[in-house]
Amino acid sequence: MRHESIYDQLAAIKQIGSIEDYITSFECLIAQVPRIPDEQYFSYFTQGLKNEIRARIRSLHVAHPLSRGRMMNVARAIDVKISGRNKIWQGRGEFRGDRSQVVHRPISTVIKRTSPSASGLLRSQLPQSPPFHPPPKNPSLDSFLATDGLD
Repeated sequence: MRHESIYDQLAAIKQIGSIEDYITSFECLIAQVPRIPDEQYFSYFTQGLKNEIRARIRSLHVAHPLSRGRMMNVARAIDVKISGRNKIWQGRGEFRGDRSQVVHRPISTVIKRTSPSASGLLRSQLPQSPPFHPPPKNPSLDSFLATDGLD
């Protein structure tokens, strides 16, 4: 069995699950490297991120270079923002999954016409859904991503 160097492992690490799992794994690996220049650190860290997070971090870093700690905090904030956007609002006061896991449920009531001459369904015969209420905005997260005030 071939033993990979720590640098090979850093280059190969990928975010599969949560950003927290990725950061924990990355920090365990990077702790084994005695010294690493900031740009190389940035490159290793961002290379393994999910595409959308990586693109946003890189564009922010070009505009305003990020410290190591800030880069991780911004990655967390972007992940939260992306995760919230991918949630499906069910209108019952909670989120139910993401867009890739849409579950189609059969209508549990049978809809019948009131007379043979009726050409359409009466509104009262349709199953009623609760009104849609979108989740509240998170202004502190939006302003965090728009400003350069965290270190």
